[in-house]
Amino acid sequence: MYQASYQILGRQILKKFMIIIGLVLFLVGVLVIELVSAAQQIQQAAKTQPNYSNTKAFRSSENGIVVLCYHRILKQTDTVKMAEQISQDAQLQTFNVPVNEFAHEMRYLKSQHIPVISPSEMLKLVHGGKINRKYVVITFDDIDRTVIENAVPILKRYQFPYTTFIITGQTRQYLNGSEMTPWSELQANYNPSYVTAGLHTNDLHYLRHNKPILADKTQFSTFTQDYRQSQKTLAKMLTGEPAHFFAYPYGYGDQRMSNYLLHHGIRGIFMLNSGIVTAKTNPAKIPRTVVTKDNWASIHGWLARGQHEQN
Repeated sequence: MYQASYQILGRQILKKFMIIIGLVLFLVGVLVIELVSAAQQIQQAAKTQPNYSNTKAFRSSENGIVVLCYHRILKQTDTVKMAEQISQDAQLQTFNVPVNEFAHEMRYLKSQHIPVISPSEMLKLVHGGKINRKYVVITFDDIDRTVIENAVPILKRYQFPYTTFIITGQTRQYLNGSEMTPWSELQANYNPSYVTAGLHTNDLHYLRHNKPILADKTQFSTFTQDYRQSQKTLAKMLTGEPAHFFAYPYGYGDQRMSNYLLHHGIRGIFMLNSGIVTAKTNPAKIPRTVVTKDNWASIHGWLARGQHEQN
């Protein structure tokens, strides 16, 4: 009798074990499918995105202004590293900057006495003729919480002015897995003497069929309505006045949109094509460089070239 009971118990244990093995194999299979799908999506998205790591502009020694663009300034926790490895967002690899690297970059600017200026100061130099040395403008797009928590304290330490391009209709929401900064925290960190608040649309920061919505020229009416709403929201919630600077989401916009902006209060429109701002730069097409782990060395090299003659 005991032997029969043990045999029944053994069969039950074996059955449960086989069920567990089956579930594990199923989950592994799902994970493999998801990873393959993610890799395919990353490859497809990469084909439709600009080369943000382009360093051609920094091979010369030409004086001018480099506008640096950052998105997320992250502490490299195990969770962050895992998210970067399995994320379906190709831009996650490009737009994440570890806080220690950001601190190193800011420390370099300070130690080398490279002037960090505001967009308004930049336009004065552009309109004033020849630019006789090298300058830096620091900008942030989207403004998720990592900017306020990790980047702003470093900028305050060095007393660097910076610009925030805010998606006015998406504060406190999640965008591509990042939590946008709420108005209360934006207000607590806003000081017009060193913070320039710009616009990044009200609610047009998204892709349709792997392309930015503003790449669709039929969206002009939607764009103008969105712009008017973003100006109202920013003035009401933060600045008390209209913004004078605008950054296209993903760097995409057309001439008609730019003409509208320039006739409705905007003085400078920022893109995402790497380049050096000079006296010849069109304020409707201001180049910006997305800072990545692949291109900082080139930016550093351009800044260092001839720097001893300027100090």
